[in-house]
Amino acid sequence: TVDGKVRAVLSDHYKPISNRLVCSTVAATLSEAHADFQVLRSWPTEKGMFLTVVSPHKYEVVEGDVVQAGIMIRNSEVGAYALSVQMFMFRHACGNGSIFGKDDIGGFEKVHMGRPIREQGQVNFSEMTEKLGVQTVMSALRDVVVQTFDPASFEDVLRRIRPGTQNGVEKPYEVVHLLAQQNDMSDELEKNILSKIEMHTQYGVANAVTATAKWEKDEEKQIELEELGGNLMLLS
Repeated sequence: TVDGKVRAVLSDHYKPISNRLVCSTVAATLSEAHADFQVLRSWPTEKGMFLTVVSPHKYEVVEGDVVQAGIMIRNSEVGAYALSVQMFMFRHACGNGSIFGKDDIGGFEKVHMGRPIREQGQVNFSEMTEKLGVQTVMSALRDVVVQTFDPASFEDVLRRIRPGTQNGVEKPYEVVHLLAQQNDMSDELEKNILSKIEMHTQYGVANAVTATAKWEKDEEKQIELEELGGNLMLLS
């Protein structure tokens, strides 16, 4: 509950991981790197939390196109979605963000589920066992944060993105229309993406999607568009 209001009704299978614990674990992990990491955005919502952090180190997709590596973390204490970490890329030219899928480049996801501990025929686990389970998840979270910010990991992603800067798209409006149909976009959203296409390339279309995401007021919709843009960049 928050302010006397019920946030969710959860079964005993659900094992929530607090947003405070996730944030403190990430902060402690990054502080060990002795670098000036920046919290780009932090969104607490009724369903959960979105946190985006970027590294101070700068890279180039192509000459002059400066980007920074980052992570996007989401967590829900009320069962809306799992704790997850995904690689994020911040593009300086337009302030866009792209999120890369766990299936494409790796990442982390922990569903908040556990075994009910007091049902007949099952072991009554001790508090120590429950605590160790959470510590294991936090240890995995630290490992993923460190590896995601590894320069070699981000360079691997950039190597996959760069061919898309040369892959021409002759009819971008047809590509965007197909994306709109596949992702249940409104006509207005489709028009907004088309209006932001600056380069008729795979990379250009992907950046038009993430540029549109930047102005999306709904946080979850913005995340969806940034993930779509990231997926488009990695298509081969």
